[in-house]
Amino acid sequence: MIVTDATRLHRLMNCNGSRLLTPPDLPDNQDETIRDEGNAFHWLAQNPSATVGTAAYNGVFVTAAMMDHVEQYRAGLLPGDMEIDTSHGGEAYQVNGRADHVGYDPDSATLEITDAKYGYRIVEPQDNWTLVSHAVGHCIQTGLAPRQVKLTIFQPRAYHPLGSLRTWSFGYDSLLGFHAMIRDTLTNPSDLLETGEHCHKCPAMSVCPAYRAASMNAIDATAHAFNDTLSAAQLADELNLLELAESTIVARRKAVEELTLHKVKGGEIVPGRMIDRPLGQTRYRKNATPDMLVALVGRDLAERKLPAVSKLRDAGVAQIIIEAMTERAEGAPRLVKVDTDALVRKLGVNTNGN
Repeated sequence: MIVTDATRLHRLMNCNGSRLLTPPDLPDNQDETIRDEGNAFHWLAQNPSATVGTAAYNGVFVTAAMMDHVEQYRAGLLPGDMEIDTSHGGEAYQVNGRADHVGYDPDSATLEITDAKYGYRIVEPQDNWTLVSHAVGHCIQTGLAPRQVKLTIFQPRAYHPLGSLRTWSFGYDSLLGFHAMIRDTLTNPSDLLETGEHCHKCPAMSVCPAYRAASMNAIDATAHAFNDTLSAAQLADELNLLELAESTIVARRKAVEELTLHKVKGGEIVPGRMIDRPLGQTRYRKNATPDMLVALVGRDLAERKLPAVSKLRDAGVAQIIIEAMTERAEGAPRLVKVDTDALVRKLGVNTNGN
């Protein structure tokens, strides 16, 4: 019997064979800052009466920026509840799940599943099996048959050309089809390994033969001769190919470096590699004070300067004051990737010629 959860389901649906890989036994060296801030964000969303400076259950302090993000998040929700169990299963599988928010509009018979992401890696609602599983589980548990299903990602800190709130909508018949795909895949999974964006947090990435092959193919893709007579469409395809190649190689390198570091720390010899502990930037010791510097040097070298802008927000300074005291310099032009279909829908452009 396959037992998984809604978060891991996205990878399992895209790569059935990942369930057969054994991840290496590596220590958890991940920076937990973003995860802790995300947990604090979710806590604040359920405790809106908390104020700036309040410590969440995990010790992370609520900032003015976090308060603003939570207000934006709550303002966009349909009437409903947070942290809703959406587990579901069959004879051969079980998918455990808990949705950040489940809302329902009876007038339009619309079910909305909202997932709040407080990290910086872009997450899209379209073809997101985690959100699909939440919708399936809620409908199974409640017997609800909505006319429309909306899967929404709220991601306030990661820049996206379509904004922080992005939605994918479809009808109930499509949801039934997705449920059938989950049931059929988990009941009769294949052993195929498929690479893609779902590989990002796979614990077995460093030992996955498919990802190893994909990284080698990515290197090969970057070796093609460059043709400067490419059309606009060909340029778009070339950029997409190179971005995929770059992300594949970077992810593979990080996974292999983590495995190599673990082996070297354990005493194994990896040819051409050793552990280095570089020093960071020189900074004052924690007990150093301006008065101590004056006493040692004989003159006052301390400088008065404005605090960081983030400290103004954390201190609750009014936005109008911040805007009067600060500015943002215009950066150099850069290319950004956009979902043209979603952009057309957002702008309300009629592509049917009517």
